[in-house]
Amino acid sequence: MRWLFPGKAESSASSPLTASLKQAKKVGTKNVDNIISTDNKDYARKRRYPRHPLEGKNVHAHMVFSEEVVFKNLSVSGALIFTIKDIPVGGRYLLRIQDREHPLSLLSTVKWKQQQENSEEMFGGYLAGLSFTSPTFEEIVRLKDFMRTYGEPDSRTVNDSFTPGALRYYIKYGERALLNRHEVLGVKIISLGGMLIESSRQMNVDGNYFMKIRTSTKDEPIKIKGRIASIVPSSSSTHGYNVGVEFLDMADPDKVMLEKFIHNL
Repeated sequence: MRWLFPGKAESSASSPLTASLKQAKKVGTKNVDNIISTDNKDYARKRRYPRHPLEGKNVHAHMVFSEEVVFKNLSVSGALIFTIKDIPVGGRYLLRIQDREHPLSLLSTVKWKQQQENSEEMFGGYLAGLSFTSPTFEEIVRLKDFMRTYGEPDSRTVNDSFTPGALRYYIKYGERALLNRHEVLGVKIISLGGMLIESSRQMNVDGNYFMKIRTSTKDEPIKIKGRIASIVPSSSSTHGYNVGVEFLDMADPDKVMLEKFIHNL
């Protein structure tokens, strides 16, 4: 048996939350948190489950975000990719090549990036250099197979941010891959029906994610499927967002762990 959390969404045209956001635009985003917390007491009372602040509790949500990227060139030591979304230099990612004949996942670190403006040749975005983290012999063999299938060798060897000496292949067909990044986000408020987390990432409203909530270093994480219900600029962080998550699906053991955790708050 699994626990589902269906619910009728508030009308976007008439809900108190929507009215607060409109008011926030008038007074400035730095006051959004105060508006939502003080002007919507009646709205908060109508919530299905009581909300519990977690300040000082050190509770975190673990999420994996995927960005689709396009290969520009590739070697056994790294890759040049194009991505629409900004990625931080020094960020660690799992690069997933989803070709049927050459599926491969490689740990990678962003060594540099360069913003690209819109032009007739390409959309605006970022070029980024990735360095692979200690690929195994088997991974190198499969990577070479992929490069030979979809690439065209360059007679020059790599001599930039990657280790010199690796033969670079230009990827001819705009082959794509997924760049997965694991992020740990602080949980500010929790209930049986959802939570409020703080993130530097502007997520898409209505996006669904699989998440793990760690309530302590000793206990097993609570595994859930959640929907991004709202996202509002945070007054406590210059580049942060308060993200409302609605719990959609949860297995029985995870439901029990969540109920026990909330009961003991």
